[in-house]
Order: sequence, then C-alpha cells, then structure tokens
Amino acid sequence: MFKKVLIANRAEVASRIARTCKRLGSETVAIYSDPDRDAVHCHACDEAVRIGPAPLEQSYLDVQAILRAADETGADAIHPGYGMLSESPAFARAVRAAGITFIGPDADVMTKLLDRFETRTFAISAGVRIIESSESAILDVEQAKQAADEIGYPVVLKSACRGAGVTPGWAWDEAELEQVCTSALEFLRSRSLDQRLYLERGLERARHVEVQVLADEQGDVLAVGERECSAQRNGKHLVDEAPAPAFIGSERAERTRDAICDSACRIVKEAGAIGATAVEFLLDTAGEPYLLAVRPRLQIAHGATEVCSNIDIVEGQLVIADGQPIPSEIKRAIPSGHAFEVRLTAEQVNRNFAPSSGEVQEVRWPNASPGRLRIEASVQPGSRVTADYDPTLAKVITYAPTRHAALLLMDRVLAECAIHPLATNASFLRRILNDETFRAGHYDTSFVDTLLRK
Repeated sequence: MFKKVLIANRAEVASRIARTCKRLGSETVAIYSDPDRDAVHCHACDEAVRIGPAPLEQSYLDVQAILRAADETGADAIHPGYGMLSESPAFARAVRAAGITFIGPDADVMTKLLDRFETRTFAISAGVRIIESSESAILDVEQAKQAADEIGYPVVLKSACRGAGVTPGWAWDEAELEQVCTSALEFLRSRSLDQRLYLERGLERARHVEVQVLADEQGDVLAVGERECSAQRNGKHLVDEAPAPAFIGSERAERTRDAICDSACRIVKEAGAIGATAVEFLLDTAGEPYLLAVRPRLQIAHGATEVCSNIDIVEGQLVIADGQPIPSEIKRAIPSGHAFEVRLTAEQVNRNFAPSSGEVQEVRWPNASPGRLRIEASVQPGSRVTADYDPTLAKVITYAPTRHAALLLMDRVLAECAIHPLATNASFLRRILNDETFRAGHYDTSFVDTLLRK
C-alpha cells in the first residue's frame, strides 16, 4: 500500500478520502488555498501544504503547484477526489510522468470517456443501448437543424467533450435549436475550446440512475450497486438514494436493474477503465434504459452505495491502484436496506439559491443509532464559508432497513441540524422528502423544477 497519499481536492471529499487512507496505514497530505488555511480537511490529514491564493486556477487546479507539493512531502500517490482535476487527462499524465501513482484510470481512457462520440462507440461495441444521436460532430447551426430533423424534436444539444462547461440545451423546435446552438458555439469559441457539438433526442420525464462499478488490472469487473439521482437541479444532485426506487415493485423492473448492471460492466471492460467508475443511464417513461455517460472517478453519492453494502469504495480505489485485485470483502458484499444521501449547502433558496457566506458560529447534528447516520462535513465552528468554492457544507447519509425508515430519519436529521448563522437548503431538502410524489418513489428529473414552480 502507498506510504503517503496527497489528496488533490478540498472540503468533505478530502476528509473522507483521508479517513480511508489512515485506516489502511497511509499517511496523508492536504493541499489548501489561502481561504482554506484552517479548513476541516487540513486537520483531517497528517500534513497540509499551501497551494496558492483563492482562485481555483491558481490553487486547486494548478497542476505544477500540486506536483511540487507532492515532491516536497514525498507523496507516492495522488487521489484527485471528484470534481476539480479528477477527470483531467493532462493531470493524470503529469502525475504519472512525475513517477507518482495516479489513483484513477489511464489518461488515454479518460480522454476517450470524456468524448461523447468515443463513449458512443464503446457503448455500441459493448452492445449497450444509447439515446438516438448525431453520428458525427455538429459544427454549425445548419448541421444541428439537419440532425434534429432526422432525430425528431425535442433534442438536447451538448458539447462533444464532457466538462467543457456548456450547459445541455433543450430545443423543442428549429428556432430554439438555432438559439441554443449559437450560444454554445459562441461560448466554446470565446474560450478556445473544442467546438464540436453533440445532438441527441430529448427524453422527457426521464429517470436518472447510475451504476457503481469497480474494475481491477486482473480483469475483474464488478457492479456493486445502483443509485437513483433524479432529484436534481441544473444537473446537480440534491437527493440520491440506493437502491433506485425505479427498480422496485415489479419483476420487469428487477430485470432492468440486472440488465443495466450487466451493461455497465460491459462498457467499463470495453473502455479499459480501471478503478471506480460510475455508469449513468436515463430511463424513459416506459422504463427502458439508455446510456448517458461514463465517469471513471469517485462519485459524490458513493456513500449511499457504501452504507447499503458495508463496503469502502475508496479502499477499492486505493487497493486497485496499488496493483491488487478488488478486495474480497467487496466481492462478497450483498446490498441490503436503503440509504439516502443529500448535499447540505450554504444557499438561500428563496433568492434563487444565491450563496450564503460568513463565519460558522455553531454546528449541530442530531444523534442516531450506530450505523444509521453518516455525516461528512466540511465546516466546524470557526470555519469561514466564502463564495469562492462549491457551497456544500456536508454530505448527510442515512441508512435503515426500509426506504420509509431511511427517509424519516433523513427528514429528522435535516429538521434538527443547524449551521448558524448561515442560510442552508435544509428546508428545501425536507420539502423534497415530504412531497407525495417523492415519497411514493415515482419522481423523475423534472420533479425538482416542478416543485420549485409550486
């Protein structure tokens, strides 16, 4: 196992990774920007190295500064967490070129999985169903219109490269498509980014499900469970749950679950991704699954899967990156019960989710029975929350033998927790949990927007 792991991230994910590293006997190194000098993740690690000022490009996204920190501290591995540089092929190459183990997939595999056309090719080769889409890159408005006429409206226009910063644009007619396409091309040109666009049929009222997969260098590929993440706003998950309620209630639904787990393993094997990968699917209104994306990294909602199977996915990542097979306890794990995971954020919901900033004076969490509540917080009394970074204050995970019990526990936790004096989204999360549609498990990706309009 690695002697020392530098965690190239911040906040709750850095603390969570450090916890597993320490349990496995690896020392840990945190990096921090000036506003994060006294952050929780710095105290969670054995060492902490200043990486730069507040702007991300001068700190957490500064590859050379991170490599210098690794060299200065003698780190022999780097874990990128999620977000930040976790899906940067250039970062993965630079880490390996420096003689340091990158805890993630090969850079070439990452490059291909960032490309929607390459991912489409992998899916077809693996026999995995895809959403009807443009077979070649869209480079201008006229090509977009022609492809849309062939596919049929509504359509969704995306950057051909995931992570380019283009928000997927829905269009129900030619006029809307022209507007969406022009805006996307202008955005990409202004930033000198890959200007290829990808057009696919829009699946209305779809459900969003992801399968957690682990794969090792010995050739084993294992699906360790699925999660539903349909409760989202602007593409960001608000509430995740495992197992997915989309697959509860009928033999056909159970067969669909088995089918997408099998599909997820096939596409990971076809792509050659090693470590932890989340394979995302959309289910149409008939319950038919279509591949959405393949993300070869740790996912934000991995904790919901962990508590249902009593496994440690980060341990799986570390062990696999060390050249060992998937741990036997993960292979033997049988999921049971139900889990919810929410992102508690410093946001003012009644002001269109504007960020809430300031110094935290009090943090209060309720008690729960052992094994029923897991809190991964990024703040403590004295922490200063700024608008420089993601507003997540904590990931809160509840577990119980039944979905209803896990939901009730989450509702109680959100009702009793407090992070004073910041405004948080706790009340809105409770509104989601207490909505009849959500409680029945019959929600889809339009659910949160519909709730906000009420």
